[in-house]
Amino acid sequence: MEDRPQCGLLPLAFSYLFESRTGRQQWGGYDRCSNAGRCKSCPVQLRHMERDGVDWPGNTPLLLARARPLPLSDDAMWADPAAGRSLLHLFTLQGQDTGVVESWWKLRNTMSVRISWHFVDAEGEAAWLVRDNPAADAAVVRTKRYKTHTRHALCSSDGARRLALLTCHNGCAHSDGDLQHLAADLADADASPASLPAPDLPEHLPGVPEIKLGREDGRTLIRRNDATTHINVGIPADGAVVTALAAHVVRLTHTH
Repeated sequence: MEDRPQCGLLPLAFSYLFESRTGRQQWGGYDRCSNAGRCKSCPVQLRHMERDGVDWPGNTPLLLARARPLPLSDDAMWADPAAGRSLLHLFTLQGQDTGVVESWWKLRNTMSVRISWHFVDAEGEAAWLVRDNPAADAAVVRTKRYKTHTRHALCSSDGARRLALLTCHNGCAHSDGDLQHLAADLADADASPASLPAPDLPEHLPGVPEIKLGREDGRTLIRRNDATTHINVGIPADGAVVTALAAHVVRLTHTH
């Protein structure tokens, strides 16, 4: 039985990544300690303190991280160092390979990225990664509450034109912070060159429980339990806009 010290900053799978990022580490599921327990002088701890994280590709707010097992060594008879280990391959919402491959510890260190529940499909384990937009603090959310609904107008900054109008019934399924990130993501989509034609949002995103998506009267519809939100986007719809909306949905139910 393996009883050597392990490092709580070096998770080896999605469930242990959740533990590590939320301070719930238990023995098992982590790579071995390489510094005899001397954390203060350890390069792993230094990388953690410096937030040495994911090299995020491009300006997209949302990526899909797929765990790809390392190939086993041909000449390993017993303990193969690649056994049980994997790397994270990053894909766009539309399934395009970004060419970026990252380690678990780098994702663990990237606290500006929120992570969905992980799920398993035909290609293995995966989870959505949604990046906090650095321009979100400047975004403006103007809210008006009526007897039957609430409306939120989103702008990239004070005095800027409206990017989207959200109408919520039976309560709101989001926070103002979520809406500020959506506004900043839509502003980025508006400023970027036109991308591929807008694909349809799926009825639901794997790893995002309790939320159903659809279209109604030309608007995006989000259902979360009894709450419904209609989103009327005020900029031309393309792949970047759909990705911004999908990132908003992931933010509503991220785990860490």
